[in-house]
Amino acid sequence: MMNFKIEKYYKMKTMETINYKKAQPEIGNTQKIMNVESVLVEIEIVDDIRYELYRDTNGGTVRVFDIDSGEVVTIVRYQNFLKAKEAYNKAIYIGN
Repeated sequence: MMNFKIEKYYKMKTMETINYKKAQPEIGNTQKIMNVESVLVEIEIVDDIRYELYRDTNGGTVRVFDIDSGEVVTIVRYQNFLKAKEAYNKAIYIGN
């Protein structure tokens, strides 16, 4: 029997991938990320990997998307937007 948390995570990740394949968000677009209304504020593409930085009322989220496979690689939410921005910049630096 599959653990409920794992099953819930799998469903969430699958929905994120399906929603993302429909249309790639643009800067200024609002969408729900991890059930939090967020605004896309920055995008960087390095070697067919798309790095996205979102801002919400309480913090920020960094989402990394593999353009070739059409799947979300990681999503990490931060309680502080500056921490999210630091993580976003670090992910891009490592990706280069």
